[in-house]
Formats: sequence, C-alpha cells, structure tokens
Amino acid sequence: MNDAPPTGRALWIAGARPRTLPAAVVPVAVGAACAVGESVDAWWRAIFALIVALALQVGVNYANDYSDGVRGTDDERRVGPLRLVGSGLAPAASVKRAAQISFATAGVFGGVLALVVGPELLVVGALSIIAGWTYTGGPKPYGYLGLGEIFVFVFFGVVATVGTTYVLLEEVQTLSLVASVAVGYGGEGATLREVLKHKTVEQATMIEIDEVMVNVSHQYLPSWSDCSAFTDTEWCVEEPRADVRYEDALAWFIDRFDEDGSKRNEGTEPFDVIIMDALDPQDNIPFAEA
Repeated sequence: MNDAPPTGRALWIAGARPRTLPAAVVPVAVGAACAVGESVDAWWRAIFALIVALALQVGVNYANDYSDGVRGTDDERRVGPLRLVGSGLAPAASVKRAAQISFATAGVFGGVLALVVGPELLVVGALSIIAGWTYTGGPKPYGYLGLGEIFVFVFFGVVATVGTTYVLLEEVQTLSLVASVAVGYGGEGATLREVLKHKTVEQATMIEIDEVMVNVSHQYLPSWSDCSAFTDTEWCVEEPRADVRYEDALAWFIDRFDEDGSKRNEGTEPFDVIIMDALDPQDNIPFAEA
C-alpha cells in the first residue's frame, strides 16, 4: 500500500478538502429548487451562485489550513483530511494565496450577480468572506469559541439557500427561508467530527434535542458527520468516544452547573469544553445574557 502524500495538482485538490463541497452544493440546489415554477428566465444565475458557494467553501478550507498551520493547532498529531501547512507539504504563504484566490473567485462571480440583481449582494458577499477568514484566522477566531455551528447555519444554511432563490427571483421567498433552516441544521454532527479528529480526546458528549434532525442529516448529508477518515466508524455519532444524548441541552447544563460554571455537585463529570447552540436572546435565562 502506497502511503506517500500526494504531490502537484493532487496535493492542492486534497488540501481543498473535496468531501466538504456538498456543504456548498446542497443549499444552492435547495434554493434553486424553491424557485422552480416561478417565472425565472436567467437560470445562469444559479450556476454563478454555485460557483460562489464552492469558491467560498474552498477558500474557507484553505484559510483554515493556513491559520491552524501557522498557529500550531495542526501538527503531526492531527488526524483526518490532509493539512498542507501542518504537514509541511506546502509553504504557509502559498496556502494563504490559494485562500485569497478562492475568495477572489467568489468575489468576481458574486460581483457579476450584484451588477444584475443589486448592490446588496456585495454586502452579503463581503460578510461571507470576512466570516470565512476569521473562522480560525485573525486575532480572535470565533471557531475556537465554539461558534462554528453558527457560522455553518448562517452562511451555508440561510445565506446560501435564501441567497440563491433571491438572485433568481429578486425577492426573499418564504419557502426558501423555511428550507434554509433545515439545510442549516443539516450540519448536525459536523462539530462532533471536528472534535473527534484529535487523538487526545477520550470522550465527546453531544446533546441534541432533535434526534430526527440528526438522523435526517446523516441520511442526506452523510459527509458532514463522516469519521471514517480517521476512525473505523463511518458515522461520528456511533464512534466509541462519542456520547450522544437526545435531550434539552440547556436543562442538562443547568442541572449540572451553576451560573459561574462551577459544578453543582461532586458527581458531575468533568468537561474540558462545552459547546452549545445559541440560545434565544428573548428567553429569560441568565445563560442567554452571557
């Protein structure tokens, strides 16, 4: 068996992480499907929207590779998809340039759409690129703060789905807005996969209130929670180190911890990191104000 790393074009294709591309294709496809039956004459816009989404996804992947590599987060202990900088197979400057080219490609095709649809797309595009770069880049990357799923939900759920329908119909459609929520939540298990990539993790607890959504995500978007690249288990939820519980995460947290994060009783198991979905700011709950 040849375990030699790829070289040349194959190296950069591997670094782009092709298995993550369905995350860009699905919301565009759903957004375009929401416009079927309406009076759409310029379906080329959907193709441009797909190119924008794919370029953004690849740009985020390269940017993540670069930022984690120079920060030292990725090293020889990292498992999962190939890391160009962390493995030493590509210079950090070259990976950074690849990210910039990808984001620029998204900007060019997005700029064309903005010319024919409206300048509001420029604002959305700029925010998408900034969010993609600061996911693990910049002085305070929000990906390290447990906010990665929010990024996936907003930009690869709502923005990509509703945005595709918008460029076709030039209006915000209720159907695509509802569908975008399902697409955004389709990333259930993606954060669990990222955690389990680290060999030092002995146990990861995921608490999800909606078991149906987890199963739907696995059925239609299996690559988002696929752990087969670094374990013998295909679905991350079934990985031996994963402890998945279907209950109210907030109730679970309040039952075990005080408002300052201290354990409520001695029987509470220790945790290195706790990642929770964003709470409704209108809820009268102290944790929502933190």
